[in-house]
Amino acid sequence: MNQIRVARCRSLSLGLMLRRRLLRWVLAARPAVHAAPFAVLPGDTVSEEVLVAGVYEAILLEALFDGLLADRRETFLRGAAVDVGANIGNHSLFFLPRFAAVHAFEPNPPAVALLRCNASLAGANHLHVHAYGLGDRDGQLPFSDNTEGNLGASGFGFAGVQGGQARLCELRRGDDVVPQALQGLPLALLKIDVEGAELAVLQGLGETVARERPVVVFESNRAGGTAGGERVIAWLQAQGYRDVHTVEDESAGVSPARRLAQRLLHGERTQIAQLGALEDRPYPMLVALP
Repeated sequence: MNQIRVARCRSLSLGLMLRRRLLRWVLAARPAVHAAPFAVLPGDTVSEEVLVAGVYEAILLEALFDGLLADRRETFLRGAAVDVGANIGNHSLFFLPRFAAVHAFEPNPPAVALLRCNASLAGANHLHVHAYGLGDRDGQLPFSDNTEGNLGASGFGFAGVQGGQARLCELRRGDDVVPQALQGLPLALLKIDVEGAELAVLQGLGETVARERPVVVFESNRAGGTAGGERVIAWLQAQGYRDVHTVEDESAGVSPARRLAQRLLHGERTQIAQLGALEDRPYPMLVALP
């Protein structure tokens, strides 16, 4: 009987074994509460943090729900969360035990594939995936993939996202689809992370927001301009949302060297503060309360 032997470099075999052991150690070190199965994309910013911590931005989300929104726990359990710009499902899965239903909206096909997979892995029948984006209009619009290690930074061209692989993705006006999706449940929380299209999402959901008065959680990558946080906050204030908070790392806005020093001395700590003037820098989480 003929035998075929394939030789592998000893150093490569040793390196593979060490990497496997290191990965197992990293996965075992995750908090048990965040160790659920989750499909990820190698080399992706969100995916890497999910592998290490179990949840992307876990410290911010925990501070949000256990701190600022703790008194709304019972209200949330009777209502729905809408996750606009759900990406691969990180926030949607975090919302699952906290709401009666979670509706995840994502137009980008690669992200939708992982989102559906993660919804299936979660085994929860109250997580609903909608493979299109929400905005102030209906249509198939130019959409650019971020190919530099952050799939979640992909977005629609009208919001200023450019570069990467271009495709057409579906956008729908929120007031035309969200009420039907909710099926009578009250909208308790609206999370928006759409790379500069936040205002368009809110304008398309104007009637729903006015009627339901949800907590609005959103990201701001810059202060001014047509896609900036200042215009989003002005729109919310016009709807009666007077109370806006920041939820972020307490070293946000400082130099990288100072941030590293603070984390080495004190660890990673979150601060929740009433928003004053919006600085021209990224804010990972702004929270508007009705």
